[in-house]
Amino acid sequence: MELELTVNGVAGTVRLWSIDAPQTVAALVRSLPLETQVKQCRWSGDACFAGLTSGPIDEIDQLEAPAVTIYPGTLVVRPAGPASPHAELLIGYGSAEHRWPDGPKPITPIGEISTGRDEVLEQLRAVANTGPTPMTLRVAKGAA
Repeated sequence: MELELTVNGVAGTVRLWSIDAPQTVAALVRSLPLETQVKQCRWSGDACFAGLTSGPIDEIDQLEAPAVTIYPGTLVVRPAGPASPHAELLIGYGSAEHRWPDGPKPITPIGEISTGRDEVLEQLRAVANTGPTPMTLRVAKGAA
């Protein structure tokens, strides 16, 4: 399945990794469409995040195929937990590792930007200077 990711009016296509993270991907898809803002990650490096505060994705509390590194163009989910009551979607645009003040924390990789990658990453990179930026995520037209 593919999603359409739009950051500050610039769109790209996300290819989901349903085999590696079936529960997380299914919960995210059931939570769409998502209209929110992305913000610069404070401790994780070159990545942006958006809070996932409602829908089935906010109910995921387990990791799938856990990782720490967030590669450019990769979307990952940090499930809700004791330290943070809501899930987060993170998107890497450069060198990034999911971190909190006390060190690296695992996340679930769920997909990658497959088309429009460079243009979307440019918009994400700008968030560090411009502040919170509009983002939408929805099922791509024609996707099944």
